[in-house]
Amino acid sequence: MPGLPFTFAQGKYLFLALLLAPIFWLWNRRRNALGHPGVDLHKDLRSIPLLSKLCVSLFTLGYLALVCATAKPLLPEVGIKESREARDFVIGADISGSMFQQINDPEQKKIIDAEEEAERKAALEEGAAPEKVQAGGAPGAQPNNQGPTRIQMARYAIKTFVKERQGDRVALIAFDDQAYYCWPLTTDLDIIAQKARLLGKRQGGGTNFDGPSDTAPQIGAFQAAINHFRDMGQARTKVIIFVSDGDAGISEKRHRALVEQMSQPGQTIRIYAFVIGEKSAITSPQTESLRKLVAEVGGEIIAAGDASAMRAGFDRINQLEKSKIELEKSVSYRDITFLFLTAGLTLLGLFLASAAVLRENA
Repeated sequence: MPGLPFTFAQGKYLFLALLLAPIFWLWNRRRNALGHPGVDLHKDLRSIPLLSKLCVSLFTLGYLALVCATAKPLLPEVGIKESREARDFVIGADISGSMFQQINDPEQKKIIDAEEEAERKAALEEGAAPEKVQAGGAPGAQPNNQGPTRIQMARYAIKTFVKERQGDRVALIAFDDQAYYCWPLTTDLDIIAQKARLLGKRQGGGTNFDGPSDTAPQIGAFQAAINHFRDMGQARTKVIIFVSDGDAGISEKRHRALVEQMSQPGQTIRIYAFVIGEKSAITSPQTESLRKLVAEVGGEIIAAGDASAMRAGFDRINQLEKSKIELEKSVSYRDITFLFLTAGLTLLGLFLASAAVLRENA
């Protein structure tokens, strides 16, 4: 629960605390028929007001402690923190409608065919039913009857990049006309690769590079990445890995705002953009806005289908400075039910004793 140093395994039982209201109502209504040493408790409140308030407080606290014990309180115990040298990367993956267009480059077609066949075999080895494994590779993927698409090439580029990131932290964000947080910064690269395999299970809408803006009110790809670095980034080297066909613009107003945010002291962010599609796309008018942004904040535009260019880009990324970050190895929970149970029984015992004193002083 927010604000508490502990949590509850069975939080639903905390609703038992609401029974205090009818208990006090019945206590007040039927005190003369309860047959308890404290039946005349409210009768004597005026004679010993401080003790009477103490009596009610002890009963309330004791009851609440027993309710907490029923809900099984757990105390989190953070494991030893691990320090390591790392860089922080946020992958922004384009899933807009244009990413489902066919790629005609024979080199990229060969790459995708080999990759999809490997994914298909892996899915079968994991126990997926053969009839459910389509040409898309992963179970349930949509069959591709028109040849390789840009989204398939994007999955390959992300998978290839993630393999190079041992020791670093990586996050994954997908976007079309808005951004979707797939997984936060983590050293668990396997889960990033698994999430990347799911990209393209549905066809997205438009492409939002610069939102929120006058024409695109939703948070766009770059702003989502910047926000995530602000929330979770630790390393001095922060890089957006942008995987897209680049088919969208950025207004001059938003361009200036993005550059300013990426150039803040301690928040310097670079962009390495892997452009999907034909190799000529990296110099085409459709990627002009992307090229302009990369030129101002630092980084590089790379043709995702050019194996040698991708290898050279990875080598340059690997040379970026690492810095120390802290990771929590594990979080365990210790059952502290007995503490609340002991406190509840003790407080109720004191309540009975105080009720007896009130009776004697009647």
